[in-house]
Amino acid sequence: MSLWNPQALPDPRGQRWQLAGVLRTQGPCRGAFSYLRAYDGPPLDPLHLDYRAKPPGALFAPQPGQELFGVFRDILPGYFGSVLWERCRPALQGAGPLAHLAAFGTRSQSGLLVRALAAVATPERLPRSLAALETIAARIEGLLAGDDILDEAHVYALTTLGGARPKAAVCLDGIHYVAKFNRPDDVYASLARVEHAMLRWAAASGLSVPESRVVTLPRSGADVLLVARYDRQGAHRAHRLSLRTLTGTDNIGRWDTHADARDVTRILQALAAPETDHDEWIRRIAFMAAMHDSDNHFGNVEMRLDEENRWRLAPAYDLVPVTGNPAFATRLCGFVNPYQAVSVHLAPAIARFCMRPLAHVQALVYATWTAMVHQADTTFREARIGSVDAKRLYEGLSLARVAALTSQFPAA
Repeated sequence: MSLWNPQALPDPRGQRWQLAGVLRTQGPCRGAFSYLRAYDGPPLDPLHLDYRAKPPGALFAPQPGQELFGVFRDILPGYFGSVLWERCRPALQGAGPLAHLAAFGTRSQSGLLVRALAAVATPERLPRSLAALETIAARIEGLLAGDDILDEAHVYALTTLGGARPKAAVCLDGIHYVAKFNRPDDVYASLARVEHAMLRWAAASGLSVPESRVVTLPRSGADVLLVARYDRQGAHRAHRLSLRTLTGTDNIGRWDTHADARDVTRILQALAAPETDHDEWIRRIAFMAAMHDSDNHFGNVEMRLDEENRWRLAPAYDLVPVTGNPAFATRLCGFVNPYQAVSVHLAPAIARFCMRPLAHVQALVYATWTAMVHQADTTFREARIGSVDAKRLYEGLSLARVAALTSQFPAA
């Protein structure tokens, strides 16, 4: 395993990979990891793999019943990528995460590089044109329809990212993007435009989000959302960890169903995140509560290493309102019914769970909500959301309730 260390000396190709250690895949220590004795870079996981508190070369073994540490699970493909990966490598069907990781060969994901021994290499090969995106869109359409053929040219692009939706890693005009494709069974006619609108709305409301844009493919006329990758900016690759890994919990029921915002506060404090990250998290809860975000589970909230090797809260992404899905942001603060959260009770709940002064939290919550009310119409219009999708979107949002609340708050 190698880590992209921006403070390491570059190699002849200008890359800054630093060999960190070895992941053992056989024997009684299956899935155990040990750092090289000479390694002096950041720990791959500062909470669970901190070599600085161990003797040089010490072995880290995962908990009983776990095959891999979370940091290595984080770089595996998500549901969509895993399905395609197993179609491309039938021997992996039914295999565990360690076998999937070993099958990577030599490939990178964000700031980690896997170099597996005696494996077929799957090097980074990214689409770099709209024509290539058109080909991938057609390939995805076929795969969703049951086509089992996945050509080697697109293996890396389609299986290197997490998540359940069809997506691909692409590089256009020197910028790395996550390309997100619509599905026939989406609740919106163009989820690409709706998600783009949510990202731009979040930015206008004071949140940290990636840049995004929608491109319409010339031949098929399909919309594709391009979200700039915050883990790949220029030559820099940012190592990142999900809150699912850092907390050891998950708020979607697969691990510990009792996770809440206190877990996030604990992680921000443990990683010495600046106060601005605590404020960003509070704004994010307020925003997601009002727009009923359905995808804010701990696997989609990440910390990343910046170019000075400091841990920072990564920008928000996957901001999608889907009526009927759990509103994770409000559950984090103790609200079972998400509509109850869009009330005067949200700020006190956030203050309690995030351990912040109530007046400070109220100012952040109501400033975010005020911006949401003022920016909604303009942002949705600029995103060119279709009339049917706009109607469905407005019906699902709590804008009228938010507007009434902000009008009653003096600091708004």
